[in-house]
Amino acid sequence: MKRAFLSLLLLAAPAAARDFEAFFAPFQRAVVAGDAAAIAAATRTPFLFQGRSLDAGGVRAAVPQLFDPAVRSCFAKARVVPDEEVRLVFCQGTIFVFAETPGGWRFTEIGVDD
Repeated sequence: MKRAFLSLLLLAAPAAARDFEAFFAPFQRAVVAGDAAAIAAATRTPFLFQGRSLDAGGVRAAVPQLFDPAVRSCFAKARVVPDEEVRLVFCQGTIFVFAETPGGWRFTEIGVDD
């Protein structure tokens, strides 16, 4: 029984990694291109930004602030850092957090990289 469970875990880990890679590659391209609609579609809402709870339209409007030219440039070569159940990208003093949701992987929050 333990072997079967371990085998399932080992198979699930690469599948989760592939799922994230399939999510992140288009998200990364959308950020680099400044594609607000694609970014909003890949973001879990409501999304908390500057003390406000944003819906998809609010996320689209906030994209220029969230992903300014320096961040877009950083995202072009960003390295994803796994951290337990989330994935992190560090750019320009901001941590961009991605988590698996019932609807698949999503951009879920930002934080300060101190």
